[in-house]
Amino acid sequence: MFERAIEADPTNTKNLGAYAIFLTDIQGNHDQARDMFERAIEADPTNTQILGAYAIFLWTIRGDHH
Repeated sequence: MFERAIEADPTNTKNLGAYAIFLTDIQGNHDQARDMFERAIEADPTNTQILGAYAIFLWTIRGDHH
């Protein structure tokens, strides 16, 4: 479902971000999630929701919570 939506509109940051979260939270696919976040940021570098979600993603996967 996500893939079709992204194929139809490859710069839709809402779809890219939602797919990134799905990939990391449900599938544990951090590499592909990072790619989706980066595509979303490239499409709209001022989108604070995507930037915030990406920051949380990086913080979580790096495990540096000190």
